[in-house]
Amino acid sequence: MKVLIASDLHGSAAATRKLVARVEAEQPDTLLLLGDILYHGPRNPLPEEYFPKEVVALLEPYAKRIVAVQGNCDAEVDDWMFEWSLLNATQTIEDTNAGVTLFATHGHRPGLNPLEPEELQPLPERCVFCSGHTHVKVLEKQGEVLFVNPGSMGIPKDDGPAYALYENGTVWLKTPDGTELSKLSL
Repeated sequence: MKVLIASDLHGSAAATRKLVARVEAEQPDTLLLLGDILYHGPRNPLPEEYFPKEVVALLEPYAKRIVAVQGNCDAEVDDWMFEWSLLNATQTIEDTNAGVTLFATHGHRPGLNPLEPEELQPLPERCVFCSGHTHVKVLEKQGEVLFVNPGSMGIPKDDGPAYALYENGTVWLKTPDGTELSKLSL
């Protein structure tokens, strides 16, 4: 099972085109979107090519492969734009072949914020905890849990945009041109 993981597009058509190019190159079974898809939010600057309607059009061909969670900037009206739902606080994807559960959330809700590990709800064994929200890339291992935050494709707050790729218990962080930044395995 191959899952491409991205977060925080924030309505950027430019970032979404780069994401779609990676979906075409990587050919994942699932595209996991970790929230903040259409709206830039009141605390963020407008992203490059802010055009939410084009973001919708770019993502729709992948609707059957998309699993999404709601970010703090996603609203009910945004959900109406898609064939898939983005109003779930959490989602799980089971990779039965590897015995791994991908647990996805945006990362802004109490009990689901990886920056507060002592307050995290209990996680399954052999888990890849996927979250966004901070716009900063993270890939680290704690016991049998990989914590992955792909950063932001639309408004990165670190050294640049990125996405993550999961396959068979391994996670890679990659730049929009596919260059590997880091890799960890369970």
